[in-house]
Amino acid sequence: MDLNHVKNNLPTTPSFVVDERVLVKNLTYLSSLKKQSGCRVLYSTKALPLATVLRLSLHYLDGLSVSSLFEARMAKEIIADNGSIHITTPGLRDQEFDEISDLCS
Repeated sequence: MDLNHVKNNLPTTPSFVVDERVLVKNLTYLSSLKKQSGCRVLYSTKALPLATVLRLSLHYLDGLSVSSLFEARMAKEIIADNGSIHITTPGLRDQEFDEISDLCS
């Protein structure tokens, strides 16, 4: 990938550029680790919550890790019933608990 070409041709607004080859290489490594160890591997939506990345990760991993109701809603929309959603947060608001319980595994 010619980074100078990418840099010079990006619009002036902020954007994320993801090298899919590198992402797939890393996801393949995690998938191999998962198979060898028997553990489940989750993608943390906090790291990079781009829908394209999340959808691609589901081909290699077991599900998504979320830390808020907003992330849980987004994960459920993307994952449907093709993986698990795990909540990792130090606390929940009382009014969010029922919906998060419905969305997460």
